[in-house]
Amino acid sequence: MFKPLHIIVLNGGLGNQMSQYALFYSKKALGHNVAILLHPQIGQKHNGYLLDTLFFVERPLSGFLEALATILFRSLAIRKYPLLGSASRLLLSLFFCNIIFESDDYSFHPTVLKRSRLGITFFFGGWHSEKYFLHASNHLYKLFSNLKPNAASLLESFLDSTNASSGVGLHIRRGDYMKNHDLSKFGSVCKKSYFINALSVVQRQFPGRPVFIITDDPEWAKNNLDFSPFIVLAPAVPKGYDWLHLYLLSSCQGIVMSNSTFSWWAAWLAERHEALIYRPRFFISTSSTPDIYPSRWRIIDDDPMG
Repeated sequence: MFKPLHIIVLNGGLGNQMSQYALFYSKKALGHNVAILLHPQIGQKHNGYLLDTLFFVERPLSGFLEALATILFRSLAIRKYPLLGSASRLLLSLFFCNIIFESDDYSFHPTVLKRSRLGITFFFGGWHSEKYFLHASNHLYKLFSNLKPNAASLLESFLDSTNASSGVGLHIRRGDYMKNHDLSKFGSVCKKSYFINALSVVQRQFPGRPVFIITDDPEWAKNNLDFSPFIVLAPAVPKGYDWLHLYLLSSCQGIVMSNSTFSWWAAWLAERHEALIYRPRFFISTSSTPDIYPSRWRIIDDDPMG
């Protein structure tokens, strides 16, 4: 008898992929029959599929199964043409093929962790809440901390060139956040005042410690922040090696996040050595996101008096 199959679609940058894989492992730990499918466009943005380069992860679907799953996923995920998408999903549901989309506000839904009774169910979204994997958090920490030998060697050399383990990391995400529809949704959350206030907070909390600015827009940082002898830009990395900055962040004693899954995972990993985590109040400007940030992380507002 065919066992119900859950397929987690991997897409986006490294932070997204880590969240999606966390859901995959979480469901596997619960005894679900689960597989990974790479989104057909995963290589067209950011740095492509990175998990198998860095970590000892399970392989995604390949060959005939990948081709079949991709056809089904494309048919279920149609959104540009709502009527066509609805009709396609209705038709495929008759053959027990369904899709679950993550909600726009990244809310945690316990039903995502339930076992399907029949057929194939695709899961398409970021799944950015640790509530999806709390029962598997110890394994995931080990998985994402145990880099493959080549990556581990590169990271060791990179960290040896800094003193990050005694300092603070501040992440500034701009890049694609400053373009098109992402500007109003994501790019307007962490404003200049947020980072100025954050620097004031961490300099009081960590007096005399180096603060490493990690950003995809160093010119903006130079022009908008007041650099002191203790505030420096993190060493640059080649294109495709941004993950080194994630692990530099995760090695710090304090982390100031942007509204980004990149610094979310750095912060989550850093908690194991009791780093202090500071985060913005919001993740997106268009709605509240009560499940994306753990409540234990400290909030910094744009307004110094907030």
